[in-house]
This record gives sequence, C-alpha cells and structure tokens, in this order.
Amino acid sequence: MLTLLHHTPKVHPCQFSLLEALLEKPFPQTPHDLLQLEQRLSAAATQVADQIVLGQLTRAHEEEAVVRQAIARARGQSLGDFRKK
Repeated sequence: MLTLLHHTPKVHPCQFSLLEALLEKPFPQTPHDLLQLEQRLSAAATQVADQIVLGQLTRAHEEEAVVRQAIARARGQSLGDFRKK
C-alpha cells in the first residue's frame, strides 16, 4: 500500500488501489503500450491528487480560524460591499 494513505485519512483507499494496480501491470512491450500506461497513470494520479486536495480543503473549512482569515482577506481585497442592499 502507498505510504501516503496514513497521512491523508479522508482519501478513499480505492483511489490508491488504482495506482497500485498500474504498478502490477506487465512491463510495456511496445511504444503504444507505454503510451497507454502513461495515460492511465496520469489519469489515476490526477484522481488521487484531486481527492487529496478535496480532503485538505475540507479540513481547512472545518477550522474556524482559517475561515475567518479567508473572509477577512476577501473583504480586504473587495472593491464592493458584501452586504445586501
């Protein structure tokens, strides 16, 4: 199992299974096989990265101090008023 899993508990283990399955594939015998492997690996890695980012964003939104700071920054950079008129 990939060691990143224990550091990112909100990432579903099946996402890592996609990458692990690609590691178990036979060595590519042709340039076409290698291209297909590269494309599958890229897609699987993107899905895992998306899940990791989602987990981190979720954790950030659960932290009240982080949310307050983000709101304060947005208000400081805004050219308009957030209140309804």
